[in-house]
Amino acid sequence: MRLKKFLIIFLISLFVLSCNSFKFKIPNEDTAIENNITNQYLTIADSYYNLQNYTKAIEYYKLALKNKDNYWNTYYKIARCYALSNNWIEAENYYKVLLERDPSNAALKSSLAYIYANTNNLNDSLKIYDELIEQYPEVCEYLENKISILILLDKIEESEKLFTQLKETFPDSKKIEAIQTAIDSKKKTN
Repeated sequence: MRLKKFLIIFLISLFVLSCNSFKFKIPNEDTAIENNITNQYLTIADSYYNLQNYTKAIEYYKLALKNKDNYWNTYYKIARCYALSNNWIEAENYYKVLLERDPSNAALKSSLAYIYANTNNLNDSLKIYDELIEQYPEVCEYLENKISILILLDKIEESEKLFTQLKETFPDSKKIEAIQTAIDSKKKTN
């Protein structure tokens, strides 16, 4: 009987000791930990974004890219931060990649057209707005932006024709006055 007790105690001791020295692996534990960490990075990045500290937001968004489930959403946030911080070259690079993945996305196209306008790449900006107006004639913003680009390119006659179209099609546009002022100003300087 003593031997039996001894064996039971010995086996229990052996089991407890082996449990302490051997770590049981939970399936997908590493992935879960990494996803938790990258989600924390994403939360920190979003906080910096909300504080308009885009440089810090980008830093943490890049760390959060390791999470494949949120990769493209995070990639878009990086692109947006670059645009909001007026880092047009980086913004352009990121938006081009996003457009390669989703070539019919009007919001991405519009953002790239805006970036082109800010980098004085007005003809490429104009091409995108032409495409957007053709696809989405009901969106006032695209026509407003195209007119603004035409004014910058000193294409006053064309901008005036489109301005007439803007007033007829979108009489509630909040940019009518500003566009009229820009056209009048351009006429005076030419």
